[in-house]
Amino acid sequence: MEDTVVKGKVKELRIEDWDRLKFNDDRQNVIAENFDDLKNALLSYLEGKEQEGLSGARLPFLSVEVV
Repeated sequence: MEDTVVKGKVKELRIEDWDRLKFNDDRQNVIAENFDDLKNALLSYLEGKEQEGLSGARLPFLSVEVV
């Protein structure tokens, strides 16, 4: 998967500045409501990078479970 897929999903959800959102920003709910889709897009991207040989080692956080 290319980063354009992840960027497209982020743009579609209008959370381009997700890394600067305050905790009380309503767009935090957008992230929560779309968490599974965002997580899957990001993990696919990272797994693709790993297959390209850019990570060197297995990414241990790929199996993290969020509750």
